[in-house]
Amino acid sequence: MDSGTNPGETRPSRFHRFVFHWITQFIFGGCTVGGFLMFFIAREVRELTISVNPVRTTVIKAGQSSQFNVTYRGMELSNDVNAVQIALWNAGKRPIKRDEILAPIWVSMTNVQVLEATVRSTSRDVTQFTLDSSNMQLGMIGISWRILEKSDGGSIQIIYAGSPTAPISFQGIIQEQSHLNVVTTPSDKLSKNSFRLMMLLIGSFILFPLWMAVRFWGAVERRGISVHYRKEAIVIFGCSGCLAICLAFLVWYQLRGPPFAF
Repeated sequence: MDSGTNPGETRPSRFHRFVFHWITQFIFGGCTVGGFLMFFIAREVRELTISVNPVRTTVIKAGQSSQFNVTYRGMELSNDVNAVQIALWNAGKRPIKRDEILAPIWVSMTNVQVLEATVRSTSRDVTQFTLDSSNMQLGMIGISWRILEKSDGGSIQIIYAGSPTAPISFQGIIQEQSHLNVVTTPSDKLSKNSFRLMMLLIGSFILFPLWMAVRFWGAVERRGISVHYRKEAIVIFGCSGCLAICLAFLVWYQLRGPPFAF
């Protein structure tokens, strides 16, 4: 007689043992990876983050009106005039000071004519968030500040003549930050739908092991299987919940927007 099995209890079938084993390994592995990722995210680092508002405003549509002409510094504009908002902030826990900008931060737009660049808002006046428009004719706008503590930053607006889908790139180097962090803000309908779909997939991914655990628990109750397996079924419930929280946090971390309005 198996010493680990009490009288009146039966051992689970080979299929149940196989399924239970791999579900347990999957959940524990996911929690381990999630724990490492959470530790990585929670580090005290500088994290200059940039987000471009996915909705661009068309100020003037070329060719729709013949009643007036649009000129800029004496030159007639024949392209659409659009406006785009860009947010820049420190998402890390360590402040970013002016002398820690190893290479200037530039916003670059190609195949367009930049007409104006302004600061729309800042988190605090003490940051001294300013723009450098000296290279505006080259499609480049510089950004500088005195200090950016956690969640400090600003929002800028660039008005330009060109395509409403003109690409925007960013250059610059911050001390102890290997690259600028450009995130996607789920502000438009497509991004929101993509976000919902991703959360639905994650939920399904987590609910399947939970469903299997429930089925196994039912088998435990019906067949009187060893208490050892009952305890492991409870562990699956708890670990699945932790894994779901980790995955949801990671999705939010990648799709988060600025801590202030564009």
